[in-house]
Amino acid sequence: MKKKNVIIAVAILIAVVAIGIGYAITTVNLTVTGTASATTTSEFEVAFDGVTTGSTGTASATAKATTGTCAVTLDTVGNSQTCVFEFMNYSPTGINAEVAASNLVVYSDSAFNTQWTNSSSQYFTVTTTPSWTGTKTLAPGETSTFTVTVTLKKAWIGDTAHTENFYVKLADISATQA
Repeated sequence: MKKKNVIIAVAILIAVVAIGIGYAITTVNLTVTGTASATTTSEFEVAFDGVTTGSTGTASATAKATTGTCAVTLDTVGNSQTCVFEFMNYSPTGINAEVAASNLVVYSDSAFNTQWTNSSSQYFTVTTTPSWTGTKTLAPGETSTFTVTVTLKKAWIGDTAHTENFYVKLADISATQA
C-alpha cells in the first residue's frame, strides 16, 4: 500500500511538471525595449525670480531664492522709498501656491532672526503691500509682486542721510492641488 501511495505521488508530481512545461511552451514571450527615467519634480517651490521693478530704494533678490534685501537712503523725516519684489511659483504642473500678505515677512537682520515690528523702531516705519487683496493663488509659472515701503519717522542727529537695509523673506506659503 505504501508503494502504491509513492507511485501516485510521483505520478501527480510528473503531471504537474508536464502541465507547467506545456503551458510555458505555448505562451508568447513579451519583449520590452526602450528607456525610462524618473525625476523628482513634485517639489513645491515659491521663490523670488530675481526681477525687481519700480523701486525707489535698491531691491535685490536672487532668482529662486526665498530671501531678498531692500536698501533705502532717506534724508528727510516723512520721506519714503519703496522696493518692489517679484516672486514666482516654480512648482511643477498641478501644484498651486496660496499666498497671503502674512507670507511676506520683513526682518531687521540678515540672519532672519528678528522680525521687523514698527513699534520696535523710533526711526522707520515699514509696510508690506501685496499687489492683491486677500489670498492669491499662483499657478505654476505665474508671478506676482509686493512692495516694501520704508518711511523715515525720526532723523539721526548730525546725519544728513541714513541708509538702512531691510531683509525680506517668503514664509509659510501653502501648496494646493490644481
